[in-house]
Amino acid sequence: METKKDLNENNTAFLRERSTVAVVLSVLMLIVSIAIIYLAHIRAPFMTDDLWYGTNIATDGPLKGVKDIWESQVWHYLNWGGRSITHTILQFVLLGGSTIADILNVVMTYLLSTVIVIFALNLSGVKLDAGSKIFWLAAISGMLHGLNANWLMSMYWQSGSANYLYITSFILIFIWCYVRELDDSPAPALKGIAVWIVPLAVITGWSNENMGPTAWLISVFTIIYLRKKKMPVKIWMILGSLFSLLGSAACILAPGNFVRSAEVDTDKGFLWKLFLRFYSESRAGIDFLYPVIIFTLLLAIIFYPVLKNKWDIKTIVILAAAVVSWGAMVLSPHYPDRATFGTMVLFMVVSVSYIFRMIGDHRELKPWLYGASVLVWLRGIFWLCEYIAASAGIIS
Repeated sequence: METKKDLNENNTAFLRERSTVAVVLSVLMLIVSIAIIYLAHIRAPFMTDDLWYGTNIATDGPLKGVKDIWESQVWHYLNWGGRSITHTILQFVLLGGSTIADILNVVMTYLLSTVIVIFALNLSGVKLDAGSKIFWLAAISGMLHGLNANWLMSMYWQSGSANYLYITSFILIFIWCYVRELDDSPAPALKGIAVWIVPLAVITGWSNENMGPTAWLISVFTIIYLRKKKMPVKIWMILGSLFSLLGSAACILAPGNFVRSAEVDTDKGFLWKLFLRFYSESRAGIDFLYPVIIFTLLLAIIFYPVLKNKWDIKTIVILAAAVVSWGAMVLSPHYPDRATFGTMVLFMVVSVSYIFRMIGDHRELKPWLYGASVLVWLRGIFWLCEYIAASAGIIS
């Protein structure tokens, strides 16, 4: 007859064995994710803009080094657009060739996935074990495809990767630095932030026309909020906010933006232009962003009305930022589906934080939440497999 001690030991052994199985499955899921994402990148060719940025666009000569990139970006800033940081990154990647580009794209996918996990953990206040972190790293890399309006053009088209995948990683790190300070007690200091926040802020601001200003607004809100709470405003917060603003101004006020806008915008009257702008906004919300909005909304319904949780300031800030980054594009004459990438990522941070909190507080929901996340992961992985098979001629 088993004693209580024997039962406890058996239960502990069972839990340890189950934990080991979970870790192994998570590692396999991560390996499969990395392999499929890398294979899809190999299959994705350099496209028209990639071929153009792969040259010295000021002289139409070959792209050989830093001098050619500098000349290209000066010409670009004056004649075609203000995204100097993103296109400098793009040209350096193109300089390395397709293999380097494919590897860097996979690395940046998992850098962004890691930042989303860290950010969501900060919002939720939950701690995960190593196996769970591996699972979520794999799951989120699939979600970045499964909830994406156009994963091919925002993550595999090299010009799109630089403008959205790469730059959103930097933007999210910048936003995280500020949002983590909105706790009632001061957040642990980040080493050397007073130094590295300046280049990070410039990259964040000088990124794209909707996410750069959105990140700056978060920095301003954080400073005002801390002042009202009579909490210390650190020097790095002011430096980051200032240089983010300068970066955004440099991006938006570039002479090339006005040249490009004149070519893209219609010659119709003001009311017709206004209609087209709001049509683009509506389409972005209803068509491009609907998968991530529905995913986040369903989790929010469970989290708030059903489980009766309260709203917190950090979640409100991120959701507001998502809405602002979507709405800011009304100022642009062109709102392609790939431009919703940053907004999608902000919604993902909130939705993943809901999952973490529900797993932490309601263990009975864990199988359902993990199952739903795997389904979204599968949605993204299925599209990648389909793309790989089609490009290989296996299916037509």
